[in-house]
Amino acid sequence: MKFIYGLIGLAMINLLYGFQETYDVRNMDVETLNLSDIAVSTKSIVLKVPSELKEGSIFDLAIDEEFIFALVFMKENGMGNSKILKFEREGAFIQQIGANANGLLSLFFDEKRKIIGLNNGDTIKQYDFSGAAIGETKAIGIKQLVFNGKHYGVEINRNTIGTPIEYRLIKANENASSRRVLANFEDSDSYVSRPMRFLRQGDDLLLWNFIDKNFLQIRDDSIKVKYELRVDSGLLVRATSMISGNWLIFPTQNQTTRQSIITFMNLKSKETFQTLDRYDKGIMDDLSNHGYIKFYQAGVIYGNVENQIFFLKDVSDIESLKTQYPSGWKVLIIATLK
Repeated sequence: MKFIYGLIGLAMINLLYGFQETYDVRNMDVETLNLSDIAVSTKSIVLKVPSELKEGSIFDLAIDEEFIFALVFMKENGMGNSKILKFEREGAFIQQIGANANGLLSLFFDEKRKIIGLNNGDTIKQYDFSGAAIGETKAIGIKQLVFNGKHYGVEINRNTIGTPIEYRLIKANENASSRRVLANFEDSDSYVSRPMRFLRQGDDLLLWNFIDKNFLQIRDDSIKVKYELRVDSGLLVRATSMISGNWLIFPTQNQTTRQSIITFMNLKSKETFQTLDRYDKGIMDDLSNHGYIKFYQAGVIYGNVENQIFFLKDVSDIESLKTQYPSGWKVLIIATLK
C-alpha cells in the first residue's frame, strides 16, 4: 500500500514539475538598452489627468477597445485613498468612477462583462463602464483576475503572519460562493511584501510564484510549472516579474551594488539583455524619440495586452513632450514586442 501511495506522490510531483522549461538569470554586463532591440513599435497616449489629481500616483491600469481606467492613489488631508479615473483611448479624461476608498487598493477588471471595481482584498465594489454602481461582492485576493469566466486570486492566511506565511491559489465563481483551492504555498519570509502576479500567455493563465521562482500554468483545475528560473545568488528577485509574449521581464537588485536591474530574455531565442531601472543607464526609446524611459512596473495592466510592455511617465520627464502639455499629465507608452 505504501508503494502505491509513493507512486501517486511521484505522479503528483511530475504533474506539477514535469515538462517545465528552465532558464538561468545571471549577472551580466549592464548596458543601455535600445527599445528597438526588443520591440517593433510604440504608441504614446497622453493621459489628461485633472489638475486636482496631478500629484496622485497611478498604480494599476485596465485597457479595453474604448477606454483606459487608472487606479490613482492620493494623499489628502493626511490620509491616503484610491480612486478610479476613466479616460478615452486617446487620453481625454471622462470621469471618476465611484467614490474614493481608504488606503491603497487594487483595480478589478472584467472586460467581457464590462465591470470595473475597487478591491481591498476582502470585498470588491463594482461599477459598469458608465460609472453606475452594481454592488459589492466578496474578494478572493487583493489581486483578482477573471479568466475564461472564472475568478482567480491568491489568498493570504492572515493567521500565519509572523510565522512562515501560507498562500492559497483560489479558483471561484463571480461572487466567491463556490471556491476551490488549486495550490498551497508557504513562504519562510514572514513579512507580507511580495504579492504573486497573474499573467496571460495565449490560452494559458500563468501565476508568477515568487517563493519558488517559477511561473505556474493554470488550466482549469490543473497546475504545473511551465518556466523554472535559476537565479544568481547575488540577485534579489522583485515581485513584479512577468512574461509578455515571448519575453521574460525580470526585475532584480544586485545585492552588492544595490543597483536595480531589469533582465529581458527571449524565451525562444534565449537572447538576453540587462539594463538598469534608472535614467542615466536604462531603456532608450529610439522608436519614438522619447529619450530614456523607466520601465513601468509599479502595478498591473489588465486587458488584452499579452505582447506589450508599458512605460508610464510624467510629461515633464520627456524632453520631446514637456513643452506641449501641462505638468502632471501622464504619458503612457505602449511598446509592442518582437
